[in-house]
Amino acid sequence: MRKIFVIPILLCTVASCRHTELDEKFRELDLVIAERASYQKQFNLIMDKLKHQADSVQGDMEKWYIYNLITLDYLTYDIDSAYIYIKKMHRIKNLTPRRELLNKKHLAIYNVRKCMFKEAGQIISSIDTTGFTDRMKTDWYYLLNSYYRGMEESGIDPPYSGYYDEMILSNYRSLYTLDCHSEEILYFIKGNILALEGKPEEAIDTIKKSYALSDDAHRRSYCSYEIARQYYRTGDRNQYKYWLAEASINDLKAPVKAYLSLYDLTMALYEEKENDKASKYIRIVADDATMLNYPSRINKSLKMQDAIFAAVEYEYKTRHRLSVIVTLGLTALLLIILVLLGLNFMQVKKLNQAYNKIFELNKIKDSFLFNYMVLAVEYLGRVEVFRHDMRVAYKSSGTEAVINMIRKPMSHSEEYEKLYRTFDETFLGIYPDFVEKVNELLIQENRMALNSDGTMPTELRILAALRLGFSKSGQIAKFLNCSLNTVYSYRYNMRHWAVTNPEEFEKRVMDIY
Repeated sequence: MRKIFVIPILLCTVASCRHTELDEKFRELDLVIAERASYQKQFNLIMDKLKHQADSVQGDMEKWYIYNLITLDYLTYDIDSAYIYIKKMHRIKNLTPRRELLNKKHLAIYNVRKCMFKEAGQIISSIDTTGFTDRMKTDWYYLLNSYYRGMEESGIDPPYSGYYDEMILSNYRSLYTLDCHSEEILYFIKGNILALEGKPEEAIDTIKKSYALSDDAHRRSYCSYEIARQYYRTGDRNQYKYWLAEASINDLKAPVKAYLSLYDLTMALYEEKENDKASKYIRIVADDATMLNYPSRINKSLKMQDAIFAAVEYEYKTRHRLSVIVTLGLTALLLIILVLLGLNFMQVKKLNQAYNKIFELNKIKDSFLFNYMVLAVEYLGRVEVFRHDMRVAYKSSGTEAVINMIRKPMSHSEEYEKLYRTFDETFLGIYPDFVEKVNELLIQENRMALNSDGTMPTELRILAALRLGFSKSGQIAKFLNCSLNTVYSYRYNMRHWAVTNPEEFEKRVMDIY
């Protein structure tokens, strides 16, 4: 009975340890990502040093050797820079057969990375393998494998199902027979053969031996990535992610930008709904693919980035749906309050405008009422004076003198002049800017001014009457004691002196405050 209980405990302990190892590997990966700028800086310093050496050496063979080193690193870091040095290598003449082969190999791989498979195929077809040494055969088979994997990754349909794996397996078998490999490389080749033969467990054990012997970040990356692929085939997701993280660490330290490790790790995290990590890693993948300028990797990375960001957004919306609903409710309530406040503000504004108009009208009314009360009192006084004069005339000269006084005509012009002077003073007191605002509505040559004594000319008095609400020409004529034709003529002229539409002129005068 004790054994029955011990087994589940042991299984849980193992699972717990594995999970801890994976978490630790992710922490290591995050630290490397945080430091990746320093790895890239170190890489660039090495490249600058090699470039300086290439410029310093005299012999073409020495230059070719350094160009080759630069090209090998740039093919996985910056394809366009690699092409510059590939061209430099091709300019050097009288090379050995292997160096000529490497020139073509680099150019073909460049074309593969640029998804120019027709050009890459033409270069490969032009290579004559007769007389190849084992080292040259090694370069040849690796070139073919890069070509087939590139077409597979780009989605180019093979002649038949399994064609690419079949061709690559054949090349690895040929590689394994060559007598120029270290023990580390032989384990790697043998492991790939086992993987392609459908033996993932044996492949894992074999490639791990190669991994243990390697001290180079590039080769450790190749090994760990292939181990991860085989763990995927066994269904062990934790080990799959662990070794993808290990491959990513080596790629970023190398540093390499032509990797699939971090992309595949991001895909695995995305499939398992670990979208926070996936969104963090996919940004790095997309940035590196763009800098590398590898079209198929750029397209894949950007599509994955869109998918992950969409998933993160969906997850966020799902996780916070209640808070979003509450937020929307509060927002709607706030909008209703704002609308009500807006309507209230508009009402208050309208009331204020109405109040201001009433206040203005009251001011006008009071001002005119006061002035005309003064005039009325003055005229009453003058009537009383006239009556007194008639009484004096009657007493001194009799009835005939009174009749003569009544028959004598009165001077209207003086009375009207005084009336209109009072009107002008009152109106301009209420609208002190009236003349300036009217002139703003008129063209320059027809603008008006007050008379030298401060009174308004007839044109301005007509406009003042319009402002006070005398809309009909007959009313204005009676008010100003002038002919109807005079009013018609002035109104017609002023409308056509306006800088705006003639029909709008008088409306804008009536809006003056």
